[in-house]
Amino acid sequence: MPLNLTLLDDIENNSEELSIKNAARNLLKPFLIVHGENDLAVPFHEAEQLLEWSDKKYSEFVKIDKAGHTFDIKHPFDGSNPKFETVLDKTENFFKTNLN
Repeated sequence: MPLNLTLLDDIENNSEELSIKNAARNLLKPFLIVHGENDLAVPFHEAEQLLEWSDKKYSEFVKIDKAGHTFDIKHPFDGSNPKFETVLDKTENFFKTNLN
């Protein structure tokens, strides 16, 4: 996505509609938050903030210990690892539990 003045204008003119905080607070559906503890792209505290904003009866939070932004998966894909397998397992279980 190009980062230009049009994007900035859109963000400023639609801040309420684009608010992640508002979206998390108003989401009354199952919500899975999976985050790597050592994520350098999106700080871990931001995932914790999502959890804080969300309705706890719908939310599930999974911290992946010592994992980065991609859960230590490389591109091109050269195989899985225990951290990524945990992400896959938690996601699969979440889907099985919450999707009818």
